[in-house]
This record gives sequence, structure tokens and C-alpha cells, in this order.
Amino acid sequence: MAVYTVHGGHAKQGNKYCGAAGFCAESVVDRAVCASVIKWLRYEGHTAYDCTVDSGISQGNIISKIKKNINSHKGATCNISIHLNAASKTKADGKVKGSEVLVYSTTSEDAKIANRVCLELKALGFTNRGVKKRTDLGVLKGITNGGKNILVECFFCDDEDDYKLFNKVGVDAIGKAIAKGVLGKAIPEKLSIQNPLKYVYKGVDYGPVFDPQYYMINNPDIAAAVSKGIIEVFQHFTNFGMSEGRIASPDFNVQVYKERYSDLKAAFGNDLPKYYEHYCLHGKAEGRKAI
Repeated sequence: MAVYTVHGGHAKQGNKYCGAAGFCAESVVDRAVCASVIKWLRYEGHTAYDCTVDSGISQGNIISKIKKNINSHKGATCNISIHLNAASKTKADGKVKGSEVLVYSTTSEDAKIANRVCLELKALGFTNRGVKKRTDLGVLKGITNGGKNILVECFFCDDEDDYKLFNKVGVDAIGKAIAKGVLGKAIPEKLSIQNPLKYVYKGVDYGPVFDPQYYMINNPDIAAAVSKGIIEVFQHFTNFGMSEGRIASPDFNVQVYKERYSDLKAAFGNDLPKYYEHYCLHGKAEGRKAI
């Protein structure tokens, strides 16, 4: 199986150098898309590493850290950088500005992968802005792990039509589209058996947002603590995970849920556990999206 690296661009939301903002925040959405791409690559049996960096003393320093992370994974097939585009804040006019994928050379094998990603995002409704050459971007040059390099501008975060389409299709559809383009193949849904167990805490069933295996696979520090008998996995989620904004299910990303619904953000502010609770008690039944 192949090896891939994926990262969300810029610093984490709330830190310096956290990227663009408009109708949504780039650094929130790109990390959610990054997690989805990794999920789908792993779903197909591949190895995928998250090379995202959350902080740095400058934008250049952040890029240097990302490149160090990427280069540490030798023998990679492709390195995927996830971003949102921005120009000027534009109200809805019926025109979706859309997606583009940047490469160092438009005559390279990288460009073939990039073109496939553009077509998959177009299938979701995003205007295909095409494959574009950029020789000035750090994550497209100086990569020594052997992989092809692409930078995906998923959509314009400051265009209301793009934002509405993003809300319609959801993070996971975008992540799956990128993974399909990178792999050059469809990703069929596999049959799965729903876990009948309920995870109840203070009278709330957190089953809709908590999958113990997913939680441990995507949080190696927790898996290590659980294996040593330091803490039970659901106990960690209730005592620490929700407050830390950890992702415990492929169907729920608390930062996406928070950014997507202004009524919830007004009610709960930065009290992250409230968003998990709301989705379990109300949001899922209301058809609200959290990916």
C-alpha cells in the first residue's frame, strides 16, 4: 500500500498566521478536510500521515516545520496541502468561484493528480478553475521524500456562494473527492455493522459523536494511555476530549459544527462540550451537519 502525507495550511485558528477568513475560517475548515482525506486514504488501506503544524514565529517558519514533517516520511506517493482560497468578501451572486489545484510544474506527473482532484471537486458543484503553476510556494518545492506535491484550494472562504455550496455538500464529501482524485479511482462504500453499544454520560448518549476505535486511531497519545491502563477511553473523552475539541467520530467535527451554525456559536461560545451535547440531543435529529 502507498504512503501519503496530508496537512492543513497555516497555523491553528486563534494563533498568528492562521490563514484567510470570510464566511468561514480557513484554518478550521482545512484541518477538517485534512482529517477527512486521511480517513478516506486509510479506508482504502493506505498509510496517511498528518503533517499539519499549529503554530510558528512566522508564516515561513510554519512552512519550514511542515516541510520537515513531510520530508520525515520517506517513500511517499503524494504530499497533499489543503487550503481555502480568498480574494475579497463577496455576497451571493449565483456564481461559485470554485476550486483550483496548484503544482510546481503543469507538465509533471503532479499535474495529472491535480487535474483529477479538480474534476472530482467539480463533480460536487465547484467551478473548475484548473491546475495552476506556482514555483514560489514552499510546500511545492524542496520536498525530498519522493512524493508528488499538490496544493488544493478547495473553495473561496470569502465568497458566499462557495460557502453555501460547502455547507450543502459538507467537509467529508470534499475530503472524499480529494482522496478519489489522488488515488485515481472511486471509493465504494463498504458495509458496516453499527455498534449497538451506548456511551452515556450524565444522561446523554454520546454514541453519535464517539467511536472508541476511531478515537484511539486518530489520537495515539490516548491509545498509549489506554493500553497502559491509565484511563478508560470513554472516560478520557468525557473528562478531557470534548474540552480539547478532539475528533472521536468520522461523523462529527466540533470546530466545523461550531463555525457552521451561528445560533449555536452565540449560545455556547467556546464551551466545546456543549456542541457535542447539542448534536447528540438535538442536532443530529434536526439534520444539522457536523462534517
